[in-house]
Amino acid sequence: MVNFGIVIDEIVELGTQIATSGAIRVAEAARDDVFEHIIAVAVLIYQTG
Repeated sequence: MVNFGIVIDEIVELGTQIATSGAIRVAEAARDDVFEHIIAVAVLIYQTG
């Protein structure tokens, strides 16, 4: 019979990795949105100018 145990240190480390990964993905998405907005404004200025 195999005993399974929960090691609290490993749970904390996994949570930290998941949180870091999520934060990186959110930052990438935000950066993409900012870039798209800048391009959109540049296109509007070009078309009206």
